[in-house]
Amino acid sequence: MKIFYYKKSKIKKHNYDNNHEIIYIKSLKEIEENSLAYIYKLSDLGNTTFQILKNIFTLFNKNINIHIYNENYNLKYNDSNLPINFLKEIFAIEESIINIRLDKTKTTLKNKTKRAGRKSGKKTKSIFDKHKKIIFQELKKNTPKTEILRILKSNHDLAVNTTPQALGQYIKRQQRIKEKNKKVEIIGDLIEEEGLFIHTKN
Repeated sequence: MKIFYYKKSKIKKHNYDNNHEIIYIKSLKEIEENSLAYIYKLSDLGNTTFQILKNIFTLFNKNINIHIYNENYNLKYNDSNLPINFLKEIFAIEESIINIRLDKTKTTLKNKTKRAGRKSGKKTKSIFDKHKKIIFQELKKNTPKTEILRILKSNHDLAVNTTPQALGQYIKRQQRIKEKNKKVEIIGDLIEEEGLFIHTKN
C-alpha cells in the first residue's frame, strides 16, 4: 500500500513505516485510490468543520484511509463508526474558529467606535487653548476679535488660515464652561447656589 505524505503536515520521515513507499504531495487531490494518507493534525484538512469533513469524505470515496498523526486517529473508509475523540476534536476546532471570529468582530467594532467619535466626557482640544490667557487679557481691554487674531498670528505659532469666527466660537465655548463650573460662589457666610443665597452648611 502506498503512503501519501501531505506536505502541509509536518511529520518526520522516521515516523513512517519503512516497509511502505512514501510519496510526498502538495495537494490532497494527488492521493491515489486504495492508499493511506498521513496527516499531521486534523486542522490541516481545513479551516472549518465543513472543509474538514468534505476532505475526509472525498478521500473515503477514493477508498483512502487516513491516519491523523498528532491525535493518533485511524479513519477507515469502510468503517461507519467514527471515534468519539475524533468528534470531540472536530467540535474543539469549530469552537476555536468561532472564538477567533468573535474576537475579530469585537476588535473591529471597537476600532470603528474609536474612529466614529471621541469618548463621552473627553475634552476636545483647540488650537486656541495654549493662547487662552492672551485671548482673555485682550478681551478685557475690549480688543476686537480680528485684532486679537492678528496679534496671535504675528507673535505666536497660530495657523494663518484661522478665522475670527473660529476664535469667536472658542471664546463662547470657554465662557459657557466657566459659567457651568461656577455653581457656587461664597459671599460672607452665605453662598449663591442655583441663583439663591443660602446659609453655608457646616
